[in-house]
Amino acid sequence: MSTISTTNFEAGETTNRTDANNKFSAVATATGSINEENVRSEGIDRRTLTTVANGRTEPIVFIDYDDRNNSAATTHAAQTGESSVVLSNVALDMTSSPVTVKAGDLIRIHYTAMLTSINDGAYATFGAAGNNGGSRSSNPADAIGVVFFPTWQLSSGGAFSALTNEANWLSSLTAPAGITINNTTAKSDSIAFCSMEGVLDTNCFPNRQVHGCWNYKHTGADITLYQIQLNMRGPMVYQYTGGNRVFYAPTWNALRYEVTCMDIPASPATNFSIVVGNAQLSLTVMRGDS
Repeated sequence: MSTISTTNFEAGETTNRTDANNKFSAVATATGSINEENVRSEGIDRRTLTTVANGRTEPIVFIDYDDRNNSAATTHAAQTGESSVVLSNVALDMTSSPVTVKAGDLIRIHYTAMLTSINDGAYATFGAAGNNGGSRSSNPADAIGVVFFPTWQLSSGGAFSALTNEANWLSSLTAPAGITINNTTAKSDSIAFCSMEGVLDTNCFPNRQVHGCWNYKHTGADITLYQIQLNMRGPMVYQYTGGNRVFYAPTWNALRYEVTCMDIPASPATNFSIVVGNAQLSLTVMRGDS
């Protein structure tokens, strides 16, 4: 694209054949190149031409998703929040063609999960259930729920690990104990916390779907993504303890959760059976000018 200097025809002027021919000749013989100076925001640039020529789709480096419906629902028995489980039939496996993430790349992991039920009808908030005795009436409801979170595999055949700067949600606990979070290297940005409150139908049915999304701009050396999986742990209690924010795994049906107080889970149970229904997991890696 070049700049052509010609005299414009103004309104009211008399034109002639010579002036018109000169103007069109100047346009026909103009030379120039496309560069960052003569391309406007609505025009094309080098990356557009490269995409057309080579079939590239910048800035997307990689995109994929997996999902499962309610027919693939899973039941996780004897859950206490002290450890995590992997949700089956919803995972991203890039082992055959691993994804290299470079400094400056944006990683986006998005997921959904449906908490269908827990085997504790007395926990329901609607229906003829729950211990409404005086010993419980002065205890406010705790923030009790299930934590969903993604993890990744950064070496072929290696162990899955916590995402960058996220708390280690895979860690094993011995109740009573918790996972402390902060705003630097033990974050909770990647998790989705789902309340267990629901409707009574023998068991407690939350039937609640939550969304989680982790966005991270990678820094430092390249990393290689082999697999992404979706995990669940719970029940856990979100609370403020000793000046720290903690996702806590208490000793269920003991202390404040014992039968004479909150009775969680309903006595004589000391753990929960949790059903997770449909779920979805996706990964997008984006890069700027490459």
